Amino acid sequence: MLKTITNTLLFLIPILVMIFIALFQRKTKKLSYEVILDTPLVTVSSKIKDKIKIYFDSKVVENPQLVIVRFTNTGNQPISKSDFEENIVLKFSDISQIIQCDASELFPENLRLEFNHDQNSVTINPLLINERESFNLNLIIDNHNFDFYIIDRIKGLRVEKYKEPFFISSTWFNILLTLSVYLLIIFLILYNLEPVATPEGFINRLNNIPIYVLMTVPAILVINFYPSMYRFIRKIKYSRR
Repeated sequence: MLKTITNTLLFLIPILVMIFIALFQRKTKKLSYEVILDTPLVTVSSKIKDKIKIYFDSKVVENPQLVIVRFTNTGNQPISKSDFEENIVLKFSDISQIIQCDASELFPENLRLEFNHDQNSVTINPLLINERESFNLNLIIDNHNFDFYIIDRIKGLRVEKYKEPFFISSTWFNILLTLSVYLLIIFLILYNLEPVATPEGFINRLNNIPIYVLMTVPAILVINFYPSMYRFIRKIKYSRR
């Protein structure tokens, strides 16, 4: 029985490894955006709101909001200027008014980013953006309703909201990974319980069982905490740029 299981695992593991390698090596073009900050510049109590005027750059504003949007090439292929058939446009609601728009966190620093804005939209001109390159747009918007949409037409891709990799965001993947660890430990325990030629050999195998049981503790901890570790490392990586 155990020999059959062992042969099955030895047959399946190389196939699974090859599938994962093929998935990670496939060529993909992706340009993602994510809102990393959306917060009021000023908070005023409703009791005194009618008695206070807020000025920004000598203009009266009602509810100024700071919005930071990050664009990143999350694929593994460069996006060239020739791929653009139209500019990228961030469109906000009709009642919104963009007071100011600038760029920061350009990676690399010589990224040739050109953009302009009107009352409720930002237009990004075609640019070369290689794998993992990124930039932030910092907007101050009056009467922002926490929503916008993107108009684009780029060869081979759509600008989409950033999504975490499935092995980070998928609960089912983590459950299957946990079950796989338990099944592997059970298999190792059963293997060590299988009779051998000498009693000494059987006792030596029994002595290995506590080690296998203890192996589950760090394995389960890593499975449960690696999504948080991934998000933390990603946050640190961008904060150092």
